[in-house]
Amino acid sequence: QLSPPARMVITLLEIEDRSVKEIALLTGWSAPLVKVRAFRARAEMKRLLAQVAKDKGVAVDTLVSALVDAEKSRTVKQVTDGRITQAQADQRLEGLTARVTERVNSARPAHAPDDDPARPAGPAAPTG
Repeated sequence: QLSPPARMVITLLEIEDRSVKEIALLTGWSAPLVKVRAFRARAEMKRLLAQVAKDKGVAVDTLVSALVDAEKSRTVKQVTDGRITQAQADQRLEGLTARVTERVNSARPAHAPDDDPARPAGPAAPTG
């Protein structure tokens, strides 16, 4: 199950079709944090869908194809709405099937829970 912040960001972005800027204003999160939470929530949703598909006997390739099609549709809509350029869309879609396949097949979580106050919002600092 998704954490409350992950559910919120996905609901606002995908269902209510709000922009990152609008979500930042509504939640008090920074725009980069909204983007990070959206990325992580989508990755977690893909893993959860993969588990459900496995439990229901749906082939991974079928799930990957559906997820890729959904991301392509979302990207086309963003270009149409003027939120991103065609060049940005092309860059985003390059290697999409491989990335989705990797995320669906990944058994490990991509991050600490979104509500972990000890975890900084940005990437981890390099060690050593």
